Amino acid sequence: MIFAPGSRVVIRDEEWLIRRVDPSTDGGWLLTCDGVSELVRGRDALFLTELEDQIEVLDPAQTRLVADDSPTYTASLLYLESMRRRSVANDERIHLGHKGVMNLVPYQLDPALQALRQPRSRILIADAVGLGKTLEAGVLATELIQRGRGKRILVVTQKAMIYEDGVRPALAPLYDPVCVSSFFAGVDIRTYAQNRQIDKTLCAFGWDQFEALMDAAGLSRKARLLQKCRAHVRAAKANWPDLMDKCSAPQAVKKEIIERLQGKVAIAAA
Repeated sequence: MIFAPGSRVVIRDEEWLIRRVDPSTDGGWLLTCDGVSELVRGRDALFLTELEDQIEVLDPAQTRLVADDSPTYTASLLYLESMRRRSVANDERIHLGHKGVMNLVPYQLDPALQALRQPRSRILIADAVGLGKTLEAGVLATELIQRGRGKRILVVTQKAMIYEDGVRPALAPLYDPVCVSSFFAGVDIRTYAQNRQIDKTLCAFGWDQFEALMDAAGLSRKARLLQKCRAHVRAAKANWPDLMDKCSAPQAVKKEIIERLQGKVAIAAA
């Protein structure tokens, strides 16, 4: 008997949609299924074909046709759309992840395409700041979930980046926006919109907010840490201009850093 992702089967008197088929060590197959019939709808289950007494694969050719008497065939259109959305992709193409609310750049699909070619998706995304690593990870996670391979997703982040109120993150000042903000000049204001907002927030980040953030993170020896941070800022204002001349920094980056050292960033102005 042939089992394929997307087909419907009857197991233990209930109807299931197969999302994934994997070989098992007993010579059969491990079926990852989502419930379709009323009793199991919204549930998922794993079945070993060698342990099941009977598995019936539903043949689409035997579907009983029913006349649609709804206005403008609304019921049929909704049914077809729901079936399309519930179909399981089993290839290397991106079907859903690129349809999010974002200004997509073609290179942001490359990590997902590379991972989907692997038998087991394992990839490290290490692009520079502002190139869309979060979007790239989101595209891949969406595709894996659609294929039934993203049951659990672990997100590891700094405490300062957690959305405590569900709306606004407590942005850590350790995020370095210079290499992205140097791209802003002469570019449409709608470009880098998220990075511009982060940069605006960080430029207004003063020592009072820095101290409050340290409290929120539960750091000990706060006075000592603040002293070190102030010393680093003083050292940067004294040494960075000469360092940039020696390392031939790009003019846009150099201009941005000088403006920040001269007070564009609140912690440098104080």
